Amino acid sequence: MVFYLTTGKTAFGSKRVSDKQVLYHALNTGVVFVHPDAIRDGTVHPNDFPAGVELVLTDTPPPDALILAPAPKGWVVK
Repeated sequence: MVFYLTTGKTAFGSKRVSDKQVLYHALNTGVVFVHPDAIRDGTVHPNDFPAGVELVLTDTPPPDALILAPAPKGWVVK
């Protein structure tokens, strides 16, 4: 399973993922998929992740991805 980080309005929901959990998962898998608009509007910055993590910019999430939207503190599962 990989994470796909999106952008847009702040989302609210019951399933939350903290920034630290996203970073920990990225370090373990070595890759994070990001919507290009999330980079453009500053939701995700390449410096948010260490050099060993590959950021893959794609408009469509991979089939096994957990899609995450920005939340007030961290991320929420879409």
